[in-house]
Amino acid sequence: LNRMLSEIFGQTRDEDDKLQQIRDVIVELKEQAGVLELTPELLSRWLTDNLSSRAANSRFFTGGVTFCGMRPMRSLPFRVICLLGMNDQAFPRRENPVAFDAMAQCWRAGDPRKGDEDRYLFLETLLCAREKIYFSYTGRSLKDNTPCQPSVLLQELLDFIAERYQLKSELVTRVYPMQPFSWRNYDVEKSNSELSSFDSWWCNVAQEIRNNRAGDTSREDTNWPTTPLLMPDELPASMELGRLIRFLQHPVKFFFNTRLRMFINESSESDDEEVFSLDGLQSWKIRDELLATLLQSPANKPTSSMMQLLDARGQLPHGALATTAYEEVDANAQNLLDQLQPYQGLLALQKFVDLLLEPSPQIKGSRVNGQISSYYPGLGLLHYTPSSLKGKTLLRAWVEHLALCASGALTQNETTRLICRDATLNFSLLGSEEALAQLRLYHDLYQQGILRPLPIFPDSSFALAQTEDISKGMSAAYKKWDGDDFRNIKGDRDEAYIRLVMRDCHNDPLQGEEFNELAHSLYDLALQSQVAE
Repeated sequence: LNRMLSEIFGQTRDEDDKLQQIRDVIVELKEQAGVLELTPELLSRWLTDNLSSRAANSRFFTGGVTFCGMRPMRSLPFRVICLLGMNDQAFPRRENPVAFDAMAQCWRAGDPRKGDEDRYLFLETLLCAREKIYFSYTGRSLKDNTPCQPSVLLQELLDFIAERYQLKSELVTRVYPMQPFSWRNYDVEKSNSELSSFDSWWCNVAQEIRNNRAGDTSREDTNWPTTPLLMPDELPASMELGRLIRFLQHPVKFFFNTRLRMFINESSESDDEEVFSLDGLQSWKIRDELLATLLQSPANKPTSSMMQLLDARGQLPHGALATTAYEEVDANAQNLLDQLQPYQGLLALQKFVDLLLEPSPQIKGSRVNGQISSYYPGLGLLHYTPSSLKGKTLLRAWVEHLALCASGALTQNETTRLICRDATLNFSLLGSEEALAQLRLYHDLYQQGILRPLPIFPDSSFALAQTEDISKGMSAAYKKWDGDDFRNIKGDRDEAYIRLVMRDCHNDPLQGEEFNELAHSLYDLALQSQVAE
């Protein structure tokens, strides 16, 4: 093989080391094959696979496109220079010195700094471009399509161009489509020729999407989706009780998580921020811990050590504000503390339930089983929350109450109690058949909810079911649906998963008959089964 290379190429100068790469592969073949006889087909296949995986040496001025990183004193003049990834957080680089770096703590003139190096690199790159220079950065967030800022150096360049040459940024900026199947990539007549794409496969996809939208005359009157997906090929032999509860609490979210495998991460504030005052969530966490401490403590009330523990964790403001904040939270939780005292110091047990919902046990998913905690012998099941009464809190306690009643685990002198900040509910003991019938109804809803998103909304549906008068109920439902912008309270329509469905739904889902029916099916028996203490 080496003799064939010499005969074919002779004494050709190997400036790009292409021939040397072939010789290196031949040496590797000799080491692996040894004295084995190779067929021409096998030899050709082996050489093709190994040579195609060899990385080419990134030399400058090779007549092609050179990919390289930005390094000081390595830039050379080029006709066209393209810089990718010029986002605000990526360029210029930030200083992240380690704790034991003494130079970072005592900086002196002349010491290297990444930001200064990147500024010089940026200027050096501008001077090296002979005909064109191209900057690229992600202009929109991939999560919520919000605008993203370019590098501060790039923004300074745009400001300089606008001030010096009186050019608007739109003349030197191009906004490219986010998706390869966007029709803007192929509509040459209406878009800039620089945006044109020549990918025939994505062009067919874009054409199909455009034709579907053009033929959909009822797009402005699109209702909540009712077309179901196919039933999953594999269904579990039995359903876990917690899974059924999670579905009932938020059917739309459950559909996206389980069937479409879509998970939307809501942005949350960092827990590392210093606490100066307690917001609603921080107060809720402290009250919840106070309640848990009461149930586990034999004393009548949590001691002052609880405040010291919270202060040591940094969950309270500094100084005298810590005492004031803790006393305020303790006072707000006092009503709940008094109601939980009958359960104080008692040991909660776990109950395992295994229920057959359908007459035939051969039907997959016809059984419901799971562990139920917080059961107190002689008293019954206990659920509590420092929040106000909501549908998701009610459903968790109610479904577990149904499971205990259906399995016969509750006695006549036991009940299920739900203690909230603004209400206390006690559920009456139901017969086994009545409890099973309600669980079958929930199971049927589950079978529908894994095929399509059901118009059941956490707060709006609960608000409608609480009021017998339909007009008052719809008014209350709309308040929960719209939220309160003045007090910065988000409604159901602002929830991420519901907003995702509403992207293609132009009609009001609360006006549909299905919304009213599902809300009452979910909550009616639970609200009617309350008894006085």
